[in-house]
Amino acid sequence: MTNKHILLSVLAVAALTFVGCDKATEQIPEITLTGNSAQLASSGLSVKAEGGESTLTFTSGADWTIDFAATKAMVSWVVATPASGKAGDAEVIVSVSANEELSARQAVLSILSGEIRTDIAIKQAGRERIPITGITLNETQLEVTIGDPVQLEATVTPSYTDDDKTVTWSSNKTTVATVDQSGLVQTVGVGTVVITATAGTKSATCTITVNPVVVLPESVSLDQEAVTLKVGKTVTLLATVSPEDATDKTLTWSTSDASVATVENGVVTAVAEGTATITVTTVNNKTATCVITVIPKGSTGEDLGDPIDENPWE
Repeated sequence: MTNKHILLSVLAVAALTFVGCDKATEQIPEITLTGNSAQLASSGLSVKAEGGESTLTFTSGADWTIDFAATKAMVSWVVATPASGKAGDAEVIVSVSANEELSARQAVLSILSGEIRTDIAIKQAGRERIPITGITLNETQLEVTIGDPVQLEATVTPSYTDDDKTVTWSSNKTTVATVDQSGLVQTVGVGTVVITATAGTKSATCTITVNPVVVLPESVSLDQEAVTLKVGKTVTLLATVSPEDATDKTLTWSTSDASVATVENGVVTAVAEGTATITVTTVNNKTATCVITVIPKGSTGEDLGDPIDENPWE
């Protein structure tokens, strides 16, 4: 081989070596985010509390996979579909479910292609706090007898509020009624009381009128069952209500024949000859009667009317 041939061979080898080194040092990106996805690597993906879907587009120089291994906790609220693919252009749908918690949450979506890894932060806001909007009671106005207990029940709305639903109870007049923290009212005096239930900033009231114990009459009697009167004479009938501690002893008087005898507050007046029945009635319709016989003024029969300053036989 001549020197000329040797020189050409060395130059050829050198040229091939230079070209090979240039291709080896050339860097071809393995993952390139495209379109709107190009900004996600730096800013991350922000999602509202109600969740939603976003499209992630990229080009990979090799086969790729997606995982959430960089997230500290297990991720179930975000899903990437598909989770793997071949080299080239790719489109992945990132689905985020609604966040039912008040606090925000975050995950890291990682695209892996060969030795290349691209992380995208997914940040989801927490939902808004649901406040108490109202409270209602099963009763708003009651009338009871002293000693009778009353169980009040409160309903807080909405039932799924994030606020503390504990109900506190109070009485504005404990000399009339007290209330415990279960809503049980004990009536201890006569009068009107307002019971208030409060939850958060909302409240509801029940007005309770407490009446004294009512003891109804069991019977009524008259001191006379039959009386004979002369025309113009009077007699006062006395009524007795039992039991003695009856709370309402109101009496109503009536006559069966006002043309014969009239009655007012137990005082019977003989009007004309004949017979009339005087009846006394209690508030609960217990009755007693007295038969009044009216005789003429000049009659010689016995007159049991009230004494008057005149000749009883006239």
